[in-house]
Amino acid sequence: MDLDPEAVWFLVGLVLMVLELAAPGAVLVFFGAAAWIVALMTYLGFTVSLISQLILFPSVSAALLLSLRKLTKQKLLQ
Repeated sequence: MDLDPEAVWFLVGLVLMVLELAAPGAVLVFFGAAAWIVALMTYLGFTVSLISQLILFPSVSAALLLSLRKLTKQKLLQ
């Protein structure tokens, strides 16, 4: 069975989101969201090569983590 790259990224994101439930810390959710964004960008044709996907994933992960982690932790602790 041959999976499309966007399906692989979606499944990676899903696994990371489920792992966040097992290991709460408000970190894995950002990596999961980044994987879903890469899946969407791949589906829309913006990232056609594996290299561009592998560059986009850590970039989006870092952007989400740096911009939203503090806000998310504050909301979760209330």
